Amino acid sequence: MLDYTISTEQLAELRAAQWRTRDQREADRIKAVLSLAGGWPAEQVAEVPLIDSNTVRDHFRRYQMGGLPGLLHMACQGSDCALTDTDLVALDVHVQAHLYLTAKHVAAWVHEEFGVTHIASGMTALLHHLGFVLSGYGNSLRRKFCITSITNHLMGFAKPARTSSATRASTRAICAHC
Repeated sequence: MLDYTISTEQLAELRAAQWRTRDQREADRIKAVLSLAGGWPAEQVAEVPLIDSNTVRDHFRRYQMGGLPGLLHMACQGSDCALTDTDLVALDVHVQAHLYLTAKHVAAWVHEEFGVTHIASGMTALLHHLGFVLSGYGNSLRRKFCITSITNHLMGFAKPARTSSATRASTRAICAHC
């Protein structure tokens, strides 16, 4: 059996990081290292988050080699963007000027404009990368979204133009940021 002991300072660092993180994957990695350090066998630690025992051991090795940053580094970051830098600028400008209810609608515009296909989750990630947030409102069965720019809110820039008072009223009902 491998030695999974860590110092008291390392235990305190991991516990503090586990309470701070909002990312479930990060929390699972930290808990795996804490559990191994606490004497749990890797096979039992792996049962809780439903992962392989070798993955648990890999988490511990990454922590030993790189500390907390090494443990929390996510190697899988998605694929390269199929849009050019010019396309991304055009997308940013377009989304700031138009009101979309879902990321799927933005993806449809991107497909029509640039010929690049994105699924809704991929478009959401791209919009987050560009500094936009999706503000949800409604029940879990029919969730509507209004896209707003974080930059506009933080910097106090003008909000996107709206076409009618009916649109403004419906937007207020959907998004608290607009």
